[in-house]
Amino acid sequence: MRNKVCKHVYSRQGVTEYLEQCRSNRAKPKCPVPGCSNSDVQLSQLEDDLTTKQAVRREKRRLDAIRQERETQASTISDDEDDEL
Repeated sequence: MRNKVCKHVYSRQGVTEYLEQCRSNRAKPKCPVPGCSNSDVQLSQLEDDLTTKQAVRREKRRLDAIRQERETQASTISDDEDDEL
């Protein structure tokens, strides 16, 4: 989620939990980014950030591919060791 006021980006789950926590504690929700002057974050200030969402998806796919490659290599090494016995 991108804050339309200060332009900072948050995870949807993290920021909604933070806003709920502030509401239940009757605290004024400030932007959690250190040094930010936005001292009254509201749900209405937040919008989906498609650029960040796409970047996160790409990174997850990249990490999945690395994990699969490592699993394949580990399986190949294990198979080779079994052949030697």
